Amino acid sequence: MTNEARLGYNFIRFNAVTRQPLKDSDVGLTRSTAGAFPGLPLIQINLNAGGIVFGSGPIQDVQATLPSTTFADTLSITRGRHSLRTGTELRYYEDNFNASVLTRGLLDFASFSAFLVGAPTSSLIANGITNRSLRANDYDFFVQDDWKFSGKLTLNLGLRYELDLPPYDTRGRLSTFDPALYKPRLLVLAGVPQGPPVGGFVQAGNAIPQYDLSEVPNVSKRVLRSIDPNNFAPRFGFDYSPLASGRMVVRGGYGIFYLRESFTSSSNSLFSPPFYLLGVRVAPPIGNPFFLVPSQNQFPTLVPGVSLFGLTFDRNMRTPYVQQYNLSAQTEISKDMVLEVAYVGTRGLNLLRQVAINQSRLASIQHPIVNEVTGAIITTNTPGNAQLRAPFQGVATSNGANGFLQDQTTAQSSYNSLQLSFTRRLSRGLQVQASYTFAIDNASGQGRRLRNQRAD
Repeated sequence: MTNEARLGYNFIRFNAVTRQPLKDSDVGLTRSTAGAFPGLPLIQINLNAGGIVFGSGPIQDVQATLPSTTFADTLSITRGRHSLRTGTELRYYEDNFNASVLTRGLLDFASFSAFLVGAPTSSLIANGITNRSLRANDYDFFVQDDWKFSGKLTLNLGLRYELDLPPYDTRGRLSTFDPALYKPRLLVLAGVPQGPPVGGFVQAGNAIPQYDLSEVPNVSKRVLRSIDPNNFAPRFGFDYSPLASGRMVVRGGYGIFYLRESFTSSSNSLFSPPFYLLGVRVAPPIGNPFFLVPSQNQFPTLVPGVSLFGLTFDRNMRTPYVQQYNLSAQTEISKDMVLEVAYVGTRGLNLLRQVAINQSRLASIQHPIVNEVTGAIITTNTPGNAQLRAPFQGVATSNGANGFLQDQTTAQSSYNSLQLSFTRRLSRGLQVQASYTFAIDNASGQGRRLRNQRAD
């Protein structure tokens, strides 16, 4: 009997601060965030044709610390034909960061001549609460038995349980958009419904008074509907030698493996209302080109007339996992030659992907779309009526920098392969191996691929 205990600590620090000799006022520009974030905006000239980019990048000021602590304990016992192992792994994560995105703004010019005459195509600027203190814990337990059933057969049996809790913010600065609670804002300008919606936002239940919006309902501190507590992962394997000569071995196995999601989805929600705001202007005047965004001490807030944008996460997210399975047969053809044939497969479920959930629907005379805000009946499909055909009014329909995307764990993947291997032992310790793999690799949303792989 042996017992092994391990304790580990890891610490990562990241600091990036921009320093620029020029300010907006030096070149005749004004913006509401100039006092808190001095410097120039990001200026793009004919970017699609490989033009010029200068000024402040979209992410310039980032300070982050990421400590993590791990404790693991494993007890091993050997009794007769059984080799038992059982234990636990406990992990604690922190993600403390302050990251400002587009707080100095962005000016886009279609050509160099447009830049010379001061005629920008569009401008972007953002502001909001940029700091978070995220926390998460993992609680993992396992038991495994390697059972030498007979001289020809060995079984590997195991069960693992993983509770990978979703992250939360210590001050409740988490929110997302829940489509099930959507209610449009009854505000129309130039025939287009305005945003953001008056219903659909939810915020963390542990929000301190400073960040608790009275018009936004509170949910759990992790915002998700479930912590996904049923993550059981069985493992099974065997090793069987059917011939008395021992020149053939058949092996197989199956297991489920859970994958903790990183802090990415929670961190990305930082850049969405009500904790962040992106203002867009088309063909603005060069002297005052930017949208008037509120100062940081005015957030969280929902500003009427600004469409919902950014990255949010689905409240039904689950822990991703992969099923792995294989079956192989290895035989000794002669004293110096070994042939192995194997099937290897995996299937991924609850995998992460980003979905543009507000894509415009298709309308027709047979299936018209009635806009719930304006009452307009739409039977055609044009770029001009794309927003009116979207399922959520007052929400961006694109999926670009100023679009609207939702993180979901709805993707799947599969991998199936036939693997052949031939090994020939030569003299003086040398050997030659040849292998061949034929695989079908399929991931939802990414197409289907057939692969032949050879190695000699």
